[in-house]
Formats: sequence, C-alpha cells, structure tokens
Amino acid sequence: MSWKTITTFFLVAMVVAFVGGGCSKGEKEKKSVETPAVAEGAIILTNDMIDEFLKVYPTVFSKMAEKKDALEKYRDDNPVVSAQGQKAVEELKMELASEGIDLGRFNAIYQKILLATYYITQKQRAESIPPEARKAKIDELKKRADSPDVSEQDKANILQAVAELEATTSGEVKLPPGLSEGEAKLVEARFDEIRTAIMAQVNKVRDKQDSASTS
Repeated sequence: MSWKTITTFFLVAMVVAFVGGGCSKGEKEKKSVETPAVAEGAIILTNDMIDEFLKVYPTVFSKMAEKKDALEKYRDDNPVVSAQGQKAVEELKMELASEGIDLGRFNAIYQKILLATYYITQKQRAESIPPEARKAKIDELKKRADSPDVSEQDKANILQAVAELEATTSGEVKLPPGLSEGEAKLVEARFDEIRTAIMAQVNKVRDKQDSASTS
C-alpha cells in the first residue's frame, strides 16, 4: 500500500472522528498530526465490530458527505457558527438512528481502527527506511512543508509524515495507549479490506464532484 493511500485514509478517518471529540478548531488542527486519541471507556475491537463498521460505513460516509459544509462548522471558534454545526451533528445522529446506526458506537469502532492503522503504518515506515536515511527524509519533508508553493492541505499531509517518522527515530514502535497487540493484528490482517471500503466511498464523491464540474 502506498504512503499516499495511507495518508488519504487518515484524512478521511478524521472527518468522522472529530464528531465525537470536544476540542476547539485550533486544537483539532494540531491533533491532526499527532497520535489519534481513544476515548475513555473505549470498546475492545473485535472482528465482528470490523464487520459492523464495513457494513454501515457507506451509509455514514454518504450522509456525512451530504452535510459536509454544515458539519465543518461544529469546531468553529464562533459560538453562533458552532451551534449551526452542532445542529447538523444532531440531525446526522437522528438520520443514522432511523436506519439503526448509532453514531457514537460507530465512532468508537472507527477510532480504534484509526489508532491501529496509525500504529501499523508507523511500523511499516520504521521497517522501510534505514535509520541513517530517516533523518535525511525528515529534513527533506520539513523543507518541502516550508515551501510557499505548498498548499495547506499538502502541508498537513507532509507534517503527518514528519510526525510519524520522528516517532520512529529509534527504530522501535511502541503500542499507543488504548490499543492492544491483538487489536492491532486484527486491523493489520484486514487493512486492505478496510482501505478498499473507505476509498470506494471517497471515489464516489470525487466522481460526483468531477461530473458536476464538467457539466
């Protein structure tokens, strides 16, 4: 799997994960390049839960895509704008509940999958880049991120890569708090399946946007 695909996976995952958190817009942007957080009292991931996630993900993603602009207001520092986003979140929860989907449970499962994927990709990065080449790669990425020609979105992606490379400078990748080795192995065994399900929905949205822009 390519690094670009993995980065896309993280970005899409964070779209859903932010709904369950309580940080401000500034804090959310800062955390986007740090280890994903697991809520207190989080579930213990099982294969059945991954099956559940794969089954309902298309519906959740589709409804979130429809409300994307409204949902993005949820973390706005302006309380009036933020209230509009909160209303959109509550509407989303009710729409999903009418189809038998609990957004809170979905988000808890997704956060665990995200955390496991973060750990897995860190391990892959540590194994794929020799220690002597890692620092050079970090310096190269930081220089690219500072370029005025780089968009904010690309800069965020680059900083994500830097954060993960810096976390593996010793060559040893430790399990993040809230994740067990068993959970990580479950996600690793089904990573391609999970990635395919996620990217199928992303591509649908992209195709729809491309079609609208050319019509």
